[in-house]
Amino acid sequence: MAPLFYLGIRGLTKNKVGLTKKDLIHFLPAILHVLELLPIYLKSSAEKIELLQHIFKYENELIVSVHGLVPNIWIDLIRFTLMIYYFAKSWRMIFRSDLVNKYLKSDRISSWFKASLIYFAIFQIIIPFQYFFNLQFYFTGVSFPMIRSLSTVILFLTVLIYVFEVLKNAKLSLAFNEFKENRIENLGKKKDGLVRKSILDSSDQLFKVLAKSSTDIDELKTQLNYLFEKKLIFKEKDLTVPLLANRLKVPAKYLPEILHLVYGKNFKDLVNTYRIYLCKEKIENGYLEFFTIDSLAEDVGFNSRITLYNTFKKEFKIGPTAFRKLPV
Repeated sequence: MAPLFYLGIRGLTKNKVGLTKKDLIHFLPAILHVLELLPIYLKSSAEKIELLQHIFKYENELIVSVHGLVPNIWIDLIRFTLMIYYFAKSWRMIFRSDLVNKYLKSDRISSWFKASLIYFAIFQIIIPFQYFFNLQFYFTGVSFPMIRSLSTVILFLTVLIYVFEVLKNAKLSLAFNEFKENRIENLGKKKDGLVRKSILDSSDQLFKVLAKSSTDIDELKTQLNYLFEKKLIFKEKDLTVPLLANRLKVPAKYLPEILHLVYGKNFKDLVNTYRIYLCKEKIENGYLEFFTIDSLAEDVGFNSRITLYNTFKKEFKIGPTAFRKLPV
């Protein structure tokens, strides 16, 4: 886990994607450990059962009962040292790259990166802590079962909370309103006259609704500009037509018409336009010198780097990486 964490953080902080042949050295200790355990694999079934029974009876003696070619204590000592090294190096990269300021001090409490950093921080405290008690038991024979059990419970709860946090933010439902808008837009290309007539009819109904609610288009335009330009509402990944309509206090079915009257765009195009121009501004300010395209996509509200890339290229006829290299 430690080298994988290190390689992941390196990819985020140094915009380095994939592994090189040189990176295979990070997996060498794990491979050697598998080979070192060959004597255990080669034991007879009866010997393995006897060993398992001993482990279940004397749990704390696992470190002195199970070993391959090398006594387990030295394997654990090496593992402990490597974990400390990798974790220290990873956190050094995090603080040097200003990721802490970007994510931990942001107002997006549910950021996947923030949740991951908190999870790994706790994990990296508990695991070395348990290794330390393994080492002291080996040399002193004194065990602290309550402390080990407590640390295991904390570790389990940390994993449980982290999984819940990740799943809570997972987008498992279809954005029906965006799907509907895309469908209308596609139909408009085929049956432009009929769609336009439908829009005009619904607009008449819209003005009737606005009249009843004592709201006019200028007031809605002011509210929309505030939400998009001051509150940066477009950065919210879960933003939908109903959510935006609720903030404006207008019926959701009329919001597409309002957006068309104010901006001449549908909901999806409007949100993506704000997102992509924020991307452009960040790139011009040197964002990609320190962070990745994935980080940029996350920061402005896109679900993935592919969506960012396609939208950026559609708007500016060039990809974000190529745009970054253009002369100022």
